Parts: sequence; structure tokens; C-alpha cells
Amino acid sequence: MPNQFDVFLSYHWRDHAHVEALATRLREQNLTVFLDRWYLTPGQSWPKALETTLANCRAVAVCLGQGEMGPWQQREQYLALERQVAAERQGQTFPVIPVLLPGAEPPLGFLSQLTWVDFRVRVDDPILLSTLVHAIHGKPPGPDAQETARQTLSTICPYRGLLYFREEDAPFFFGRAAAITQLTSAVQQHSLVAMVGASGSGKSSVVRAGLIPELRKSGDRVWEVATMVPTDRPVHALATALMPFLEPDMSEIDRVIETNKLAEVLLNRKASLRDFVDRVLAKQPGTDRLLLIADQWEELFTLCKDDGARRCFIDNILQATAITRLSVVLTLRGDFFGRAITDYRPLSDRVQGAQVNLGPMQRDELRQAIEEPAKKVGLAFEVGLVDLILEQAGQEPGHLPLLEFVLRQIWEQRRGGELHHDAYRAMGQLTGAIAAKADSVYEPLSPQDQRLVQRIFLRLVRPGEGEADTRRRATSSELGTEMQHLVKALTDARLLVTSRVTGSEEATIEVSHEALIRHWATLKSWVDADRQFMIWQQGLHATVKRWKESGQPAGLLLRELPLHDAEDWLIKQPDSFSPDERAFVTASQYRKRLEWMGVIIVTGFVLWFLGTTFWLWQKGYNLDQAGLKARSLVMNIHQEPEMVEVPQGSFLQGDVEKLGVASWNPVHPVTIKSFAMGKYEVTFAEYDRFAIATGRRLPEDQGWGRNHRPVINVSWDDAAAYAGWLSKQTGKRYRLPTESEWEYAARSGAKQDTWAGTSQEAEFGTYAIFSKNSENRTAIVGTKQRNEFRLHDLSGNVFEWVEDCVHGTYEGAPNDGTAWLNTNEGICTHRMHRGGSWDSTPEYLRASFRNRNGAATRNNYIGFRLAQDLEP
Repeated sequence: MPNQFDVFLSYHWRDHAHVEALATRLREQNLTVFLDRWYLTPGQSWPKALETTLANCRAVAVCLGQGEMGPWQQREQYLALERQVAAERQGQTFPVIPVLLPGAEPPLGFLSQLTWVDFRVRVDDPILLSTLVHAIHGKPPGPDAQETARQTLSTICPYRGLLYFREEDAPFFFGRAAAITQLTSAVQQHSLVAMVGASGSGKSSVVRAGLIPELRKSGDRVWEVATMVPTDRPVHALATALMPFLEPDMSEIDRVIETNKLAEVLLNRKASLRDFVDRVLAKQPGTDRLLLIADQWEELFTLCKDDGARRCFIDNILQATAITRLSVVLTLRGDFFGRAITDYRPLSDRVQGAQVNLGPMQRDELRQAIEEPAKKVGLAFEVGLVDLILEQAGQEPGHLPLLEFVLRQIWEQRRGGELHHDAYRAMGQLTGAIAAKADSVYEPLSPQDQRLVQRIFLRLVRPGEGEADTRRRATSSELGTEMQHLVKALTDARLLVTSRVTGSEEATIEVSHEALIRHWATLKSWVDADRQFMIWQQGLHATVKRWKESGQPAGLLLRELPLHDAEDWLIKQPDSFSPDERAFVTASQYRKRLEWMGVIIVTGFVLWFLGTTFWLWQKGYNLDQAGLKARSLVMNIHQEPEMVEVPQGSFLQGDVEKLGVASWNPVHPVTIKSFAMGKYEVTFAEYDRFAIATGRRLPEDQGWGRNHRPVINVSWDDAAAYAGWLSKQTGKRYRLPTESEWEYAARSGAKQDTWAGTSQEAEFGTYAIFSKNSENRTAIVGTKQRNEFRLHDLSGNVFEWVEDCVHGTYEGAPNDGTAWLNTNEGICTHRMHRGGSWDSTPEYLRASFRNRNGAATRNNYIGFRLAQDLEP
């Protein structure tokens, strides 16, 4: 390896192909070029070798591609700029040259550099290559190069619009000095810090463009920084953030393979984050601590549907920050803070006293954010414009992205280095600007393209269920090829942002900021009109993803009611299904046809051979029931209920509200192991199959209807027999929940809800079918809103049998969540049932309310739901 190089190429590994091609062309110009992959060997200490080599280069070209600069590149550019300052103090020069690659978003922190080389349009431009060679040699740029540099700089806006400020944009990030100081102090004192603020308050910018540069220049410690967002696979996202530090010299294909392996190791708990933190720091000589930025922590709840993966991720964070040199800063939207701290008590305990609240910016802070970036590039505001913007911004916590967006729009209409009132008025001023921009892109489109744009945005919004609507990411294949030209146009207009999936040629697309969801009336109207479908489609998307990842097994295809719903939506919303979703529904329909062909053949054979028609008529079955009976003679006809995993945890069981009812006392702590519980009460459609297959009496429905209403007129003995039959049919152990499990689920665990879903009586009707809204009958299951554990109808509709025998009080009750049977004089000829029913008033629907009946009792207000042990 040469002792000295003409130029050191600093780059992010994802831009390797462009950078290596550039390095080859520079070498053809007789320059000695340092490209890490040409000279550094696997197993070598990369940090030390890179720093040594950079010190022996005559210039540094910082190559900037799509996305943020990587952690290695950040370290290299800091060293390069320090060396540049030192050289200038000695009257010498040390060129640091920003090189823009295709897809680059120019970093504002480099605006002070004299020479920029812009390869964004064409990477093999010979004139630009000549400009770069001159800059490397330290030659003053000629008139043409100077004009090219001026043109490049004139296209770089000092405002970020709807995008957050990156670390490389730090010199242009103003107005949050107090918050940065507070956050930096918290990080220096605590290993786990939560920054909480409203959507649009600037959390991502504060940690990236504020905290990280502040820590790097503090001097007392050397920090390495990794950033991540949880996505729908938080453990995989964590592994992706760590891998560049663990194996920096890895090819992209190997990186994907090893990242998946690391995620699997963490998920299976064969190793933990603490083990890898030590390895990361060992590979970074001279580094004191690793900082992990977990941005948009709320995605653990909005995107991640795997409770086990969520818990694994949080456990790893908690453990590693407690015993290693890892610091974690999580950013969290304020409206998700309550859920974050109640979802998992250990996390709540750790962030106690380590929380930084990011409030709305004060007027003087907003003024700095407006005026200071403009001053840095020689821009001025027309008299009174800044004051007008400030007056309209007020103290709204989410106005920061709108403000940046407006400033960028005004900048695009600048005249002679000045930003004008008329441009501000033309865009609809502050609150109307983002809607005006979106409308200006949307309205000129053809009707066909407008429909496609609507489909794009609806794919990129997660509709809230009792909470604000939020962003979701979609892949380019999910949107389909017919939309890609519009995705590009919307991205160019900064209404969407795209990023690359690690190790894939596929891009992900998302709305540039949730301010667009809040303030664009057209989009809000689309979401409101399609909310029910969008909520349903979220579940379909998760099912399709699981089906594809599992190798497309037939067992995961839709059946019965879920397939009927999918077919219904496919008729109503044919253009809203992605190719994968359409293929999944089609495969489900094909399986249904195959099943029914078999049913027809078997039914015909049975009717011919046994004279089934007359026999079934004598039995009094209707047509659907007769079909099931015929099928039951030759095949299993069971229908498995939809189960939901209830996480482990502890709670107080009994008279928590202190109403003084003896049978609800004494209040006692109970610890529950994780288990599965039926999302809904068992329905007639499910129970009738059991009764028909086993020759039991079909329970009366009181004339209210069967199908998806909860089964009634079933005894405890019937419910237990059903659970046993279903276990035999499926090979899984179904059972009735214990009384402790039922109350834990109804109270949403440690949240200790008074009724299932709420502690506010005014909200009661949102969650329960009861005397005031039932019309004196049961309702279809799932009609009302689910509780925190995603369970419906735990309060109301029907009382639910539980496993436990009758005890007069909780004196001597188990504290581990198991069923309380005949110990302590339990009466097992009678059993407990919980939750109240369609004819109950609120006091009888409390999570604490206990009722009992004979195990053989049947009536029209008692049903049941199932539970299931989870494999360890």
C-alpha cells in the first residue's frame, strides 16, 4: 500500500458501486486513490487503519448518496474537517470536497466548502470529473467550475421542509439549544432516556442534528452512534443497525444473511444485545460508549403486531443499558406515552426520572429557526414577513414541520436573495401551505392518475382506532408498477420519501411527515371514507405477510367468515388490493372450491347410501346444519377460534375499586403467565359444528339469530366438552380461562381497567353490549371496540363460564393465575362466570364482578370463550 494518497474517498457502503466506478476513473487520471476495499484486508483493525490513512492523504472527497451518512463516514468527515481547520491555521490548504451522487440530498453542513462536484444527474460527466481532479490537487477552481459550484449551491435550500435535520445538517439547525442541552445532560447521567413530544415537535431533528454533534464535540468521551426505527420487525431493525459495526468489511449479500442470523439469535435469546455491544466497542479502538437512537418508538405499537418480538426488543434494550457501555435515546410521540409505560412495567421504571419533554418552541426560538439559516446563505426576508409567520405559528407543538415546509416553499420563489410576502400569500400561508402544495400536485392530474394517487396515500396511512392516524411504510412492489411514475412525482414534490431496504433492490415509501395527514383535507376525507376498510386491510396485510414468509401454506389461507369478508371487500374495493393480497384471496377461494367439490361428492354418496335426506329432515336440521352433518361423517368440520396472545404480567384481583363486596375480597396480587385467549366469545357458528358432529342438542337462539352471535343456553359442562372436542380435533389444548386469567385480560393487566376497555363510565357503551344498548338480545361478536389486549366483549353481551369452582371469597385464592378448584372447600358442582351480559347494568359488568351457577345450568345470558396454554 502506498505511503501517501492524493485523495481519500469517504462514502457509505450502500453507495459502493458508484464510488468504486469514480475511484477507477480518478486512478485513470494518474491519481493515487484510497478506497478502503482496495487496500484494507479482512481482520485488520479498520478504525485505526482508516484514521492513519486519512492522515496521509492530500485531500478528502466526501461522497454523498441517498439517505444519511453512515457512522464510519461521520467519523471520517469529522477528522477531515478538523484537519482542514488545522491546515488553515498554518496557512496551508487541505481540500474537503463534497461529491453528490445520484439520489443525494445535499447536507447543509458542507455549504461552507468552496468546491462541490455534483454527479447527481450523470456520474460519468468528464467536465465534472475534471473539476474534481482540480479540487483534489488544491487548484483554485476556474470560472466554469466556479459557476458550476455556484449553480449547485443555489439549488441547496437552507431549510429541510418536511424532512428531519440530519447530523450533517447540524450547522443549520437552530432554535432548540435549550432542549439539546437538557437532552445531552440526561444522556450523560442516564443510560436510557426517553424524549417525548408531539408529532411535528422536532424530536428526530433534536437527536440527530442536536444531541449527536453535541456529544461528539464534548471531548470527555468518544461516542459511536447507531440509529434505527423499530419498523414491524424491531429485533431485525436492531440487528441491521449493529451489523455495520460488527462486520464493516462485509459484502451487501453477506450483510443481509448475517443480519438475519443476528436477529434470529436475539429473538431466540441465544445471545443478547449486551454481548454484541461489547464486540462493537472492541472493534472501535478508542471509543468509550455506543449511543443507539431508537427513533419513532411508537412503531412498536403501530407496526409491530408480534408481542413476543416487541418484548424481546425491549428486554434487550433494558438489559444492555443496565450493564454495558450502551446508551439508548428513544423518541416517542406524546399520544403514545401512556401506552408505552403501561405496556411493560420494567420500561416504565427505567425511564422514570430520565424523560425529556420536548414542548412547543418559544417565539424567540422559532425566530432563530427562521432567520439564522437564511443568514448563513446570504438570504434576507422582506420586512414584516418573519413577524407574520411567527404570529400565525403561535404555540402549536406540531407546527415545526409546517414552518420548515413553508420556508422551503418561500425559498423556491425567492427573488434576488430575498424572501417575499407575495410568495407566502400565494401558498395559503402557514396552515394552508402543505394542503396547497399537495393540491397543486394532485389537481392537474388526469382522473385516472388522481385515483392512483388516492390509492397510494391510503396505502401509506395507518388509520387510528381511538388514536390519531399515523404513517405506515409500503414497499414498491406492494404499490405496483403502474403507480411508480406517480410515486416519483410525489417524491420529487417532497410529499413522499423513499428509502432502500437493506440488501434489496426494492424501495420503501412513506408520507414525508404526519403533518400532511393532519392538514391535507383531501387525504383526511379519503381516510375517513375508507376507515373501516383500511382497518380491515391492516389485518389482511399482516396475514398475507405471514403466509408468504411461511412458504404460502394452505393452513394460513382464509376460510369461512374471514374469506367472506375478503370477497365482499374485493367486490367493493377491487383496486385497493395489492398484487400479493389479491393472490392470497384468490388462493383462498380456490381452496374453498376444492373443499366444496369434496363436500358435494361426499354428501351425494352419503345421501345415496344411507338415505340421509329423510334422516336429517326427521332430526330437524336446517339446510346449513344438514350440510355440516353430512360433512362431519367424512371429515372434520371444526372451526378454530381466533386467539390473541395475552402477555405475562401482574395485577391486583378483586375489589380494587373498594366497593365493599365480600365475595370480591380480599384484594390480592396475582402474577399471570402469558396465555392465549379467544378474541371473541364462542359463536353459534363455531359451537353448532361441535353439537352436530357429536350428536348433541343444538342450543336455542331465542329467535335472535345464530351464526356470529355468541352461543347461549350452554352449560359449563357443555363448554368444557366443546373445549375437549376442539382440542382432540386440532391437536391443540383448548380450555376455559381461569377466573384470574379472565379478570387480568378484562382489566388489560396492570392497567387495572374497571370495565373491559375503560375506567370511564361515560365511555362504557363504546366497549360493551349491555342493558341500555342491547335491544334485549345478544349482538354479533366484535361489534364493540376491543380493549388494550385486543379482546372484544369481555364486559357484556354474555356472561362467560370460567374454569374455577365456587368459593365465597378470595381468602386462600392462588396467586399464580391457576384455576381454583376444590381446595379451600370449593364447590365444583357449581362454577363461576364473569363479565355481565346483554341485560346487565354497568355495576354488574365490572371486571371485579363475580357470579356463579350450577355447572349444568343453561340460560340465555351465559356463554363462554376459550383459552390456550402457550408453549414455553
